[in-house]
Amino acid sequence: MRKRSKKPLPWRAILWTMFLGNTLAGLVLSPVTAVRTVRVVGAPHWDELRVQSILEGLKATPVLAIDVAKVETEVQAASSVDSARLSRTPFGSAKLEVVYRQPVARVMGSKSLFLCADGKIAEFLEPQTPAITVKLPEPSAQPVATLAGAWDFSGLADVCRKLENLPFAKDWIVEMNAFGSVFLQAGPVVVIEFGDTSKIDEKLDALAALFEDHHDLLDRVRSINVTAPARPMVVPLR
Repeated sequence: MRKRSKKPLPWRAILWTMFLGNTLAGLVLSPVTAVRTVRVVGAPHWDELRVQSILEGLKATPVLAIDVAKVETEVQAASSVDSARLSRTPFGSAKLEVVYRQPVARVMGSKSLFLCADGKIAEFLEPQTPAITVKLPEPSAQPVATLAGAWDFSGLADVCRKLENLPFAKDWIVEMNAFGSVFLQAGPVVVIEFGDTSKIDEKLDALAALFEDHHDLLDRVRSINVTAPARPMVVPLR
């Protein structure tokens, strides 16, 4: 049987590939491609110092040597940050895009904690503008991490967000008890029993209809119950 002759290795192609690979690696990992500028998009002035301190370590670092996931994780360590994305070019520039959570209610008893639209409790270092105050269940202690982990406040956040758009609901207090039932403190006297956070739109529509029919409703009633939105109940003042 005739033996097959071995084909010679394509040394020229191999050497060229190695040369190009080494050249490319040298260019990308060399100080020539080191980060010189980082543009930050989305960070408010009250969080600039923290973000800049994280980015300071990128200066003079070759682009491929940057641990992108580590930087993004450090930026997202603040509970007010929803997401962070770091992009870079081989020409010494990088861009960090930061998206912050949207506060929908201030947490009663705290100047810096807010309930956000995604249901998370976040700390903001500067006062925010929600007109609604929320009172959280007693067992949900103080640390932000335990608040976010132990309770699902997404439905409560939806109630607060939609209440803020109703003209008659300014400065109301929204309270959730340990069983997940929601109560609205409308002024010093009137309590509105909202029930759980299902059928939010129907319950708010029922509430809006009551106020549309009686503009002075809060002066005439002691409590309102919209847990069954098709049959809202009102207890008048005696």
